[in-house]
Amino acid sequence: MVVGFAFALPLAILFPRQGFLSTSTCTQFVSGMCVSSETTYVLAATTLPDFLVTGFYFVLTWWLLGGTAGQRLLSLRVVDQTTGGRISFRQSVGRFFGYLLSFWVFCLGLIWVGLDTYKQGWHDKLAHTCVLRNRRV
Repeated sequence: MVVGFAFALPLAILFPRQGFLSTSTCTQFVSGMCVSSETTYVLAATTLPDFLVTGFYFVLTWWLLGGTAGQRLLSLRVVDQTTGGRISFRQSVGRFFGYLLSFWVFCLGLIWVGLDTYKQGWHDKLAHTCVLRNRRV
């Protein structure tokens, strides 16, 4: 969430929308003026810049650092399923698009982690990755 807000503030300044985390839609016009509106709260990337920044963040941190800031804080790392080493750029991109698929299908791909024997979501299965906990010495 911290990283999300760190990205959201500059994006809100560079690409302004009606609201920071919300958007209003006029639902009734009278004499060319809006008399009734509906507010929708947004918790996902809604513009191309949002999507690109989010995608670059996830892809680059998984590929170069082995995990996002939150994963690293929790001592987790994303590794190649077969070698246990660092994932490739291609796997990182595949994992990101697998994440999107996991969300778009009613979050079933993420819920799958709790049901799977190896604790892999759809994004991990598609990219041949897994998440391991670093051992503390």
